[in-house]
Amino acid sequence: MSESPIRASGVKSQNTSWAVSDVTREERAARNGHRGMVLWLTSLSGSEKSSLSRALERELFTLGMQACILDGDNVRHGLNRRRKTALKTSAASLRSPASWPMPGSS
Repeated sequence: MSESPIRASGVKSQNTSWAVSDVTREERAARNGHRGMVLWLTSLSGSEKSSLSRALERELFTLGMQACILDGDNVRHGLNRRRKTALKTSAASLRSPASWPMPGSS
């Protein structure tokens, strides 16, 4: 793992640092009963990415796996609702979702 994130340009960012977890991948996999994975769906608007992700989430849940959807429309809706204005920076869009409750939690 690199010490800090590298932007697409290949230049290391000077104002970010890699966040190291106190929980290892192995510990997380043992607790959940499966390895972690991110599946990032990209396509044109209206191409049913959300429908596919909901069906996949349901199937994974049925199989006893941990699954969570982070849908871009929901992120934008939550950010705009909280700010009442359009987003001005990408940093703002990255900060807020981390503070939201996980789906299904109270």
